[in-house]
Amino acid sequence: MLRPYLILLIIFLSLRGVLIGGETDSLLRTLKKSGEDTNKVKLLISLARKYGQTGDYNACFEYAAPALALSEKLHYKQGEGAALITLGIIYKEKGNFVQSLDYYFKALKLKEESGNKKSIAAVLNNIAIVYNELKDQARALEYNRRSLKIKEEINDAYGIAASLNNMAVIFKAQKNYDTALAYNFRAMEIRKRIKDEGGMAYSLNNIANIYKIQGKIDEALSFVMESLKIREAINDRQGAVLSYIGIAQIYLQQNNLSAAEAAALKSVDISRGFSFIRELKDAHATLSDIYVLKKDFKNSLFHYQRSIKIRDSLVNDDNTQKAFRMEMDFEFDKKQALAKLEHEKAETLTLAENKKQRIIINCGCIVLFLIMSFIVYAFVNARQMQKANLDLTRQKEKSEEKQKEILDSIYYAKRIQTALLTTHTYINRHLNRLKQS
Repeated sequence: MLRPYLILLIIFLSLRGVLIGGETDSLLRTLKKSGEDTNKVKLLISLARKYGQTGDYNACFEYAAPALALSEKLHYKQGEGAALITLGIIYKEKGNFVQSLDYYFKALKLKEESGNKKSIAAVLNNIAIVYNELKDQARALEYNRRSLKIKEEINDAYGIAASLNNMAVIFKAQKNYDTALAYNFRAMEIRKRIKDEGGMAYSLNNIANIYKIQGKIDEALSFVMESLKIREAINDRQGAVLSYIGIAQIYLQQNNLSAAEAAALKSVDISRGFSFIRELKDAHATLSDIYVLKKDFKNSLFHYQRSIKIRDSLVNDDNTQKAFRMEMDFEFDKKQALAKLEHEKAETLTLAENKKQRIIINCGCIVLFLIMSFIVYAFVNARQMQKANLDLTRQKEKSEEKQKEILDSIYYAKRIQTALLTTHTYINRHLNRLKQS
């Protein structure tokens, strides 16, 4: 019979699924009515993220890829950055770390151009996580440091603590335990100041694990107990299981077998109730070790077999999931190819449209140049004709003036001549007078 808290968990998960499904349906209805604009980009990214939250990364890709294509077409940098980050997450979750990094670096370039420091720090953090998955701890540290520096500049306390913890994990893997402890303590102090209880419990548990490796058993027990106290207060059941297993293993090292058994049984009880399968495997393995030292070989064998059975089921589940992922990857790659084809088609159309616009603009410029040239030519020609007419008018006026002067001179000379010459009548009169005499 299911326990009450297991029933509550199932109800909670069911309600969460209904709520997410309702939000998704609402976004899909809105998407159908949207045009080819930035609002559509935002809707596509929101849908991609909703499907990402449910772990359906194939559906997530179906909306993230078109969001990227449309953002590029619209030259919408903010949408392009968000789509690139989402695609980076998809490929990381699918284990294609090289493709994930390609998208993250493209997103980083855009974020650096925009100057959004919080976004830059987030992308750097994502890149660091991928490099850590690739076991390239040097690069993982480098990008974590770059992310941390920016978070410190903008005083992002939550981000600073997360980066410090991420770096502590790397230092622990490098067996640089003192540095790992220092970073965990810094993270814990920040989380204490900002009252991030879940984060504090995580840091405390990390510190306890390092102390346990170093053989500082009392310190390890103190920190893991404090971590358990916080996790139980905030009802972090899975975290509490991890703390109980850690406590059992520490008591086992101290040879306090009764206390170790009690802590391990508690972890088994919670893991069963909430179906924490991997934690249940570790709890049974710890109990098997405890019963060996207690010389209770029957119980030791029982818990060992339970641990192996769970381990094998996990392996089978992993194989089933791998086969399922191979099938999904085929569909995913096919959809990716189609999306790439659509993207290339959109780019071709955009280039053709841009070429057409350039031709229209060039033709318009040529026509405008010819019109302006004709106007300038007509204006210059009119001015020249006006000047020529003015010159002719002036020459005519000068010619007429000279002609008038010549005529006036002639008339004046004639008058003088007339005045000086004796008339024909006068001469005849005197001749006749002389004849009579």
